[in-house]
Amino acid sequence: MRFPLLAAMLAATVVACAACGGGGKSGGSSTTSTTTQSAAKQTFCTDVSTFETSANNLKNLDPSSTTLSQLKTSAKTLVDDGKAVVSSGKDLAGVNVSELRSSLGSLQSAVKSIPSSGSVKAGLQKVQSAASSTAQTFASVAKNAGCSSSSY
Repeated sequence: MRFPLLAAMLAATVVACAACGGGGKSGGSSTTSTTTQSAAKQTFCTDVSTFETSANNLKNLDPSSTTLSQLKTSAKTLVDDGKAVVSSGKDLAGVNVSELRSSLGSLQSAVKSIPSSGSVKAGLQKVQSAASSTAQTFASVAKNAGCSSSSY
């Protein structure tokens, strides 16, 4: 009499365990991963676009009417936008983050070389050149990640 009851409990446990198997979970994980990558791509592409807008704003600064304070503010915004690109690039599979970091590092060096006083022209030209180069690198990486066309 105990044997049929024990067999029934064992069978119920096996069925319950089979229903809880990992098969369903991995499917959900794949969907979550795809959704996460889609969101990461959208964020990355938006961050690159924001960076390009800031780079264009800096590119359009006129050395004859731009103050050092305006240049530094614009350059800081650009670097912050660049950091956002690098950060969001980390979340997107296949993005060459080291290339983004290297390019941003060159821009940061140019920004640090802005003089604290004197002529805006030399500092502006150096930062504009670095910003353009960084924007081209970011645009290339973004294109490879599937982002739509950019202004660079």
